[in-house]
Order: sequence, then C-alpha cells, then structure tokens
Amino acid sequence: MLVGIGFSVGAETAAAYRMALFCAAIGKVKFCSLFGVDIKPDDWPSIGISPHIINDRGPGSTAKADSADPELKPTIKEAAPSYAGQSKASVETTHPKQVKREGKPSYQETKLSIPQIAAQEILRTIADNHSIDVSDRLNYDALKEGVFPTPASLWQYLDRKGRNHAVTPHFEDAVRAYLTSIEVSVRDDAVYFMDARFDSDALKHSGILQMAHDLGRYKLKGYMLDVCVRHLWIDLGTQLIEVDAMLSIRDGQEQLYISVVEIEQLQQIRRDGRLELKSHRLAAKSEYEGEFETQTGRPFEQAVDKPGRSRRTKAASVQERQEIMAYLRAAGGGR
Repeated sequence: MLVGIGFSVGAETAAAYRMALFCAAIGKVKFCSLFGVDIKPDDWPSIGISPHIINDRGPGSTAKADSADPELKPTIKEAAPSYAGQSKASVETTHPKQVKREGKPSYQETKLSIPQIAAQEILRTIADNHSIDVSDRLNYDALKEGVFPTPASLWQYLDRKGRNHAVTPHFEDAVRAYLTSIEVSVRDDAVYFMDARFDSDALKHSGILQMAHDLGRYKLKGYMLDVCVRHLWIDLGTQLIEVDAMLSIRDGQEQLYISVVEIEQLQQIRRDGRLELKSHRLAAKSEYEGEFETQTGRPFEQAVDKPGRSRRTKAASVQERQEIMAYLRAAGGGR
C-alpha cells in the first residue's frame, strides 16, 4: 500500500520527505483537497504513519526530513545500505519503470502547473493502490473471505481485523510536525505571505486582524505545503487557523493553485513592473501634458496662486455659465 506521497521542485528536498509523512499521517480526503482533488475515503483508506521507518540515501534524506515534533519521530529509523536497493525491495519494485528508447535523446514537456502535476501523481498513486497485484500477500483466511488482491482492499481487510499499528496524530499536530514553517505578515485586511494574500472567516473571527488595525502590522508563524500554497495555517499557539489564498480582483480560482516557487517568481515580476512603472509614469505624464498644449495652445499647468480667499459669488458663477453656454452649444456640447 502506498500510504503517502511527497513532492519537490528542481531537486529532492527534506520538505518532500516530510510532505510524504504528512500525507501518510492524515486522512487522504483532506490531503487531496489541498490540491483541488476530490476523492472518497475508500479511494485511499490508509491513515497514520509507521513507527518503523526505513529511509533511502537520497539528498533530501537528512535530519530535516524528520518530524519537528519529538513525539512523532519514528521509534525505529533505519537507512538502507548504499547501492543496495534490495534492502527495501518492496518499495523499489513499485517505482515507475522507464523504458530506454533507441535513437537520439528526447524529453517530455508538459503545460501543467506544478500543483497540477502533483494532482496527476496523486491520482496515479491512488490508481496503483487499486491495480497492483498483491495476491501473493493474501493468506488463507483472506482468500476464503474473497479479499480482492489489491493494496487498498488488503489494507481495509487487515484494518478491520485490527492489524494496524499506524500512529494517527491530530491534523493540527501533523501540520506543526511535517509542514514547512514560514512567517506571515498580518495586516488589517488579511495575512500576507510574500505578495500572496490569504483570508478566511475563521481569521476574521480570531481578532488578529483587528489587532493589526489597532497596533499596526506584525508577524506570525505559519505553515505551508511547498508545492501547492492554496492554503496556509496560522499558528496562534492554542490553535491553528486555516486561511485560503485570495485574488486581488474577481477571477478564475484555478490560478490560486500555485507553488511557493511560482509565488517567488510572480513576486519578482511584480517588483520589476513597479520599477518599470516609475519611468513610464514620467513619460506618460509628459506625453499627455504635451498633447494638451498642442490642442489648446496653453501650458498644462497655467494656474497661478494669488493671495487671500476667492471672491467668487453665486451671481458671478451664474453669469459665467451663461457666457460659455453659447460656446458649448456651438461646439456640440450640452448640459
């Protein structure tokens, strides 16, 4: 049974290992919803992490890949010997196999975003759990009871018998233990991570936005899922508040499913745009002030300051309006 899946961008990281543990620890309906994927509980029934973990020797397999909560660290932790895939054969044999093609080199390119690729692999994992042949692992009782020879069916069968020693932490404990810790800025309208804005009803009712309104902006600790920052979790000490990514103006919600790498890139694009706007603003003002002077024959800024208060009266305003009315009508204007 594939009980968890983790992702990283560019290279293998410790965050990907922790994400796989986070996925294993919580209900899969909740985990998949973080990527915009809807499933039923029976689609991926496993919940909980093993107290006995065997790590590979990948570049992300470091101390940072372990739980931040000492109570959720594995009771037994092993590392596979170098160049000995047989030490964890049950894992290695389930990895996708790549067929070596003859001829000139080639590669695959996709138009999917990083969270969409993650969603694709999540559904691929679920499909594997319902299609891999585990008939050799069915004992006599399971065969007599007609257990279907797939990992998902075998898991449910053994779980009903109590043959499950997985550790099942609360969702909030799993967030604190496995997700990446970040710092968010609290303003009076929402919380911000980099340039991304996050809000929720729970956030509004918590009172922390009102505190920012009264005392000014401040920082709070939060947690994120690196490859899909659709949601954040704000740590208030006694509770976690889930907040949702928001758009500046009403638009398609699918663009909110982005990774932290993409948020950093978009933040840089926004900064470059602001720098470019500074020079563009001066050029735009100069262009249209010159256009005004060309069309009217008068300078754009021609008003002069005079001492004292304006002595215009209502009667003077009425007289001025009557004087220009004929000109407006001749020019095609109207009241």
